[in-house]
Amino acid sequence: MRSPEFQAVPKELWRDFARRFEEQHHGSLVTVAETETSLLETQPLTAYAASTLYADEEPLEALLMEGLDHDRCTVCVGPDMSTAHSLDAVVGVYLHCDRAGEHKGVRVDATGDRTMLVEFCDVAQRREAGVTLTDVHARPTNDAGPEARMVAQNLRLKQICAERDGQHLGLRIVAGDGPRRITHLVLDPAQIQLEKTRYGMDRGLRIHDVQNQATVMRFNVPRLT
Repeated sequence: MRSPEFQAVPKELWRDFARRFEEQHHGSLVTVAETETSLLETQPLTAYAASTLYADEEPLEALLMEGLDHDRCTVCVGPDMSTAHSLDAVVGVYLHCDRAGEHKGVRVDATGDRTMLVEFCDVAQRREAGVTLTDVHARPTNDAGPEARMVAQNLRLKQICAERDGQHLGLRIVAGDGPRRITHLVLDPAQIQLEKTRYGMDRGLRIHDVQNQATVMRFNVPRLT
């Protein structure tokens, strides 16, 4: 069931709504992502973690409803509208508001089980939402790419600390509370990279060990439910 915080926009008002939304929020930092509609409805946290991110913390430049039936949505972000993402065959447009009525973003549903999310960035809210930890194991060079294993998702970061066990140095990451609490240990870390957006905001950590395997920690996109 769709959250009551998503307010449906009548189809005949889609183009006017997009124009007014763009005028009101032009220049605001947003993320743009696409996920599966059915997964978003039933398992929203999983849907956000599995979403494809097209832009992160970029200024909103344009939100357009195009086509004869106004069923093509295009969002343009970044300096000189350097990034654009479109969704065809739109079947629903929703304004997302918090309980106080403040705008939090736009949701656009399309045929083919596709949903585009345009969300306002809030660093404090992003930290509240927690982090996603992904343990990336390097494959042989003749393989298609890395093998990723999800360690935890949507858990609040509690601690990162270094510890030594005999001859091995380890980096311990603790996240979550109670029964969901997890501890992830990276043995023999060789390099730690703090990743930032182009606007200088913390995006996450990438930790490489001596075997060139990586643990990636990302701050989550702010939740919409």
